[in-house]
Amino acid sequence: MKITGNTYLPLPNPQKIPQFCLWLRQQMSINGITQAELGRRIGVSKSTMSLWLKGERLPSATNKERLAVALNKAKNPQTPYTHTRDQLLLSCHIQEFVKCTKEK
Repeated sequence: MKITGNTYLPLPNPQKIPQFCLWLRQQMSINGITQAELGRRIGVSKSTMSLWLKGERLPSATNKERLAVALNKAKNPQTPYTHTRDQLLLSCHIQEFVKCTKEK
């Protein structure tokens, strides 16, 4: 379990976290945020959002933080920011792993 303040949250199961491009689409759908709106909130272009959603690129460390903050604000404010960030980071690692295994 992960401790956040006085709240205990189970750590995300990596086997249930999709690749970043799919995770991002899910989060946008769940939160009712369009590609254009999310891009505007975090300060990236439509083409950058498109590359992320197609799985062709991963966000920089700065943009990962911005995404976690923006998506967490859209969620239930009771959800700790770190929970959203952890899912985002895991999904990026999974996408990179899948990419590496396909290249071999």
